[in-house]
Amino acid sequence: MSRDQFREQVYERDGYRCVICGSTENLDAHHIIERRLWSDGGYYLDNGVTLCDKGKQGCHYRAETT
Repeated sequence: MSRDQFREQVYERDGYRCVICGSTENLDAHHIIERRLWSDGGYYLDNGVTLCDKGKQGCHYRAETT
């Protein structure tokens, strides 16, 4: 799966909303397990989740730092 396909399928599955706060703005497809740990890039639907990306206030930032 390509990066664009991964992103679109994750967004679609999650209803184009951040799964933590419900925001529909500034979305990003977050990899649950880091891509570098997969020999083929880790672009699997089950390895993704839609999170909002609002800098240090966003759920994506918090997921990356916890």
